[in-house]
Amino acid sequence: FFIDRDGIIRDVNTAWLDMHGFASAGEIVGRHFEVVQTPDDVAKARLLVSGALKGENAPLSGEFSRKRTDGTVGYHAWVVHPTMDATGQTGGIEGFIIDTTAAHNAREALRDSEERHRLLMQHAGVGISYLNPDGKLLELNDVGCASMGGEMEDFVGKTMVELFGVEAGATYQSRIDEAVRTRVTSEYEDTVPLPSGVKTFLSTYTPILAAESRTLGVQIISRDITERKQAEEALRASQQLIEGIVNTIPVRLFWKDRNLVFLGCNTAFAHDAGLTNPQDIIGKDDYQLVWRDHAEVYRADDREVIDSGCAKHLIEEFRMTPEGKAVALLTSKTPLRSSTGEITGVLGTYMDISERKRLEERLRQSEKMQAIGQLAGGVAHDFNNQLAGIMNYADLLLSKTNDEELHRYIDAIIRSCTRGKD
Repeated sequence: FFIDRDGIIRDVNTAWLDMHGFASAGEIVGRHFEVVQTPDDVAKARLLVSGALKGENAPLSGEFSRKRTDGTVGYHAWVVHPTMDATGQTGGIEGFIIDTTAAHNAREALRDSEERHRLLMQHAGVGISYLNPDGKLLELNDVGCASMGGEMEDFVGKTMVELFGVEAGATYQSRIDEAVRTRVTSEYEDTVPLPSGVKTFLSTYTPILAAESRTLGVQIISRDITERKQAEEALRASQQLIEGIVNTIPVRLFWKDRNLVFLGCNTAFAHDAGLTNPQDIIGKDDYQLVWRDHAEVYRADDREVIDSGCAKHLIEEFRMTPEGKAVALLTSKTPLRSSTGEITGVLGTYMDISERKRLEERLRQSEKMQAIGQLAGGVAHDFNNQLAGIMNYADLLLSKTNDEELHRYIDAIIRSCTRGKD
């Protein structure tokens, strides 16, 4: 292209026309060069042309955005130098342009990618670090720096041994070496003493692979799972406490889903069912247990509780033990509900009241014998009163007669009454 001293375009070649979207030179020759510049780059292009006309540091170059006739924006690099007229004066500038749209867009995409990467690094909520294949730290985000108790410059360039000590550092370095060697991502859980306290991290070691299959380094993403581990431990302790209570209370306990399949039970119930431990009952139903002959009755009772949503308390029933012995039970059942109140199954408890029933039977027998004793005592008392009267009259009769034969008969009456009283 050629531009005169006034900035008017005087000549362009076909390639220039194609870059700007013109069909012929007549569409642009005679117009000012600024008409094809975007507003952002007009001032910069003006300085370049002015400098070239003044002969400053010729040739001059620069990259500018341009407007195409279809309204799109492209980018090109200018290289210009002044031209001289017949009198030796600067008559204008000539130069060439190279379409740099693809390269410009690639640079912008790279900058955008780097910015997204930077934002992701800083706002990911996890510690992210990059290390070279030798295990030296190249970059650490803010979360990682906060966990380590310092700034990035305090850690960059250091090895794992320098950062974490010989023993732990050697372990971390072996993982880096493994990732570089195998090119496979691995995950590890570590408890690490840090300035902020002892923390537990779940760390992922990922090899960074280049297009030519080289391993550029390793990315480590570390998630602080300290609170999660503490919550898991608290939950585990709570579950152990509940399990201890459930397996210690002197009642049998079981729970089923809506299909009347067992979800769990305590140890006492498992033993009643002929099982070794409570886990063995999960997934079974009553037809698979020792009381299978009574399964239909029990299941009908469970289904009634689920369908009605009403609990049933202190129901006496009988069940067969694994040894074939009938035992008396005192059973209660209540609907199991979710957090939203939906009925999800049935919870049941029962106590073996066989011994109590035996004691009650003995008590009934004892009370019956006591009643008989009281009745017999009353009869004996009345009988003794009658005998006492007979004996008194016999004594009186004995005192009124001297007949020896009559005395023998009266003595016999008295002896008989005495034996009756005893």
